[in-house]
Amino acid sequence: MRKPRSRLSQSCRTPLRHGTVAKACGTIATLPPLVASDLDGTLLRSDGTISDRTRAAVQAVTAAGTTVVAATGRPPRWVDGLHLELGVHALCVCLNGAMLLDLATGEELAHRPFADGAAMAIALDVRAALPGIQFAGQLGARFAREPAWAPMFPHATDLIAPLEEFTSRTVTKLIVRHSDLAHDALARAVREVAGERALVTFSGMRIVELSSPGVHKASGLAAAADLLGASLGDGIAFGDAPNDIQMLAAARWGVAMANGHADVLAIADEVTATNDEDGVALVLERLVGAGS
Repeated sequence: MRKPRSRLSQSCRTPLRHGTVAKACGTIATLPPLVASDLDGTLLRSDGTISDRTRAAVQAVTAAGTTVVAATGRPPRWVDGLHLELGVHALCVCLNGAMLLDLATGEELAHRPFADGAAMAIALDVRAALPGIQFAGQLGARFAREPAWAPMFPHATDLIAPLEEFTSRTVTKLIVRHSDLAHDALARAVREVAGERALVTFSGMRIVELSSPGVHKASGLAAAADLLGASLGDGIAFGDAPNDIQMLAAARWGVAMANGHADVLAIADEVTATNDEDGVALVLERLVGAGS
């Protein structure tokens, strides 16, 4: 649930659009101590790269004393070295908050998987309710999948095994897809079966992701903020997909990308330009300029 924004009048509940500021409504006016950003569809362009302008904005924010932390649904092997490429802090929230990594050392600082047996029970119930569904998952840093699952990025360490076998291990995140159901429909169907046993969300690639209850990007960022001596409640967060909703809600100021999902746009304090139009940079530049 969205926390109240008491500093805004009732007439100011409509999100600010494309980086413009309606001063009568109020906005975040100074650079906070913590910036949290999703990667794909947010900090990164659609081709997976960061623009020179956005990199420069991140560098300017960091130089001003603010810590920039990435929070992503990506697994560990997809974030290796990312802090050097993007200029963000080495602390990285990945797997939708289920794992906190120090990218500089490779150390796993926190891991919140499903309880033993929980992922298997949920998966078997979902399979019974949705014939034709396919399963994969993250077992910590290792990707696991059923034989029928055709991976986009196969890796030599992938575990290929029947559902009952790989879910008998420690499961960090379950991943499902269905050829006949789009994101929203599949998420609704899975959520109906899983109930309160899992947090069900999605971001892209026509997959829906399940984490242990209470595990999301905001919980992962809370762990990161504790290590940094900061608080997400004093920070700003950027995102575009449903797996960013808790993060934007927990932040002092939540910014959605114009390319974002309707549910994200609906809860944001501000809507900036798209990821291909340097939407994150627009907001960061404004805040750096306000503090200079």
